[in-house]
Amino acid sequence: MWIAVLMVFGPAAAGLAGALIARLLWRRALPRHGRAAMMATMLAGAVPVIAFLVVRTVIWWVSPATSVGDAYQLERFRAVLPLALGSLAVLLLAVRLPRGTRAGSAEIAPRTLRAFLSGWWIAGVLAVGALVLALTVALGAPSRPDGAGRYTQRWEAIGTNGARSGFGTYGWYYSVPAMVALALLLVVTAIAWWSVPRPAWDAPVDEDTALRRLRAANIGRAALGALLVHLGFVLSRLHGAASTASELLSPHEGTITIPSPLAAMEPVFAWASPVAETIGLAMWILIALSAVPTPVRQASPSPSLAR
Repeated sequence: MWIAVLMVFGPAAAGLAGALIARLLWRRALPRHGRAAMMATMLAGAVPVIAFLVVRTVIWWVSPATSVGDAYQLERFRAVLPLALGSLAVLLLAVRLPRGTRAGSAEIAPRTLRAFLSGWWIAGVLAVGALVLALTVALGAPSRPDGAGRYTQRWEAIGTNGARSGFGTYGWYYSVPAMVALALLLVVTAIAWWSVPRPAWDAPVDEDTALRRLRAANIGRAALGALLVHLGFVLSRLHGAASTASELLSPHEGTITIPSPLAAMEPVFAWASPVAETIGLAMWILIALSAVPTPVRQASPSPSLAR
């Protein structure tokens, strides 16, 4: 019982602890939002985390009484969920709510994306997205349909007499809807980043610049967090596949246990899955925490949180 509770809530608790530590370390470096923008930023960080935990808890609660067909559907939904929540967070952050008056004089300060967004956010999103895509293709290509036509099985030849052993895998049944959601997330993220420098400056310009940098960084956190949480799900499926084994009945040797081809990687998947999920949830929590006003008002955020 407690192990199951730890598996459900452990990554979120660790992510919250990590986000709070980061927030305290960079506490004085965050600009002050307007009231409407502060609420939108809080929702962009809090809603994905809460929705993710609620759905996970419900699935954990109902799974013992779920039919086999519904269990497959729930797993496919779990694969899509973090990517859909990430898109929602990005959309909330993309809505720019003015906090003051327009700058009264012409400003020659640059309003290009490079002025507000660190290249590390783009590199991080693309790197994790490429890793997810590589794992998806590597696992989906050899997947084969099960008895119900779902591409969730992988078959391995045993010996030279044509015998085969079947193992569950993260096949196309799970990954195709997830890849559609991933493509949508990347498109929404690119559009949201593109929109950051577009509106005219608000006054004072220094604070508006700091807020745009923070918003661009938060968009990166929303997308990267979604990708990492989804990666955690993929790695959890790999851990499940690596821990399974097939049995063959031999007339000479009796029952033969055939380990999964991924059995050697089981410890890696067992640790990598919750770590990826924890970091992803921490990214979302940091978005919500970045909306909290600070006692000391700063003109521009530090590179750590705002870039």
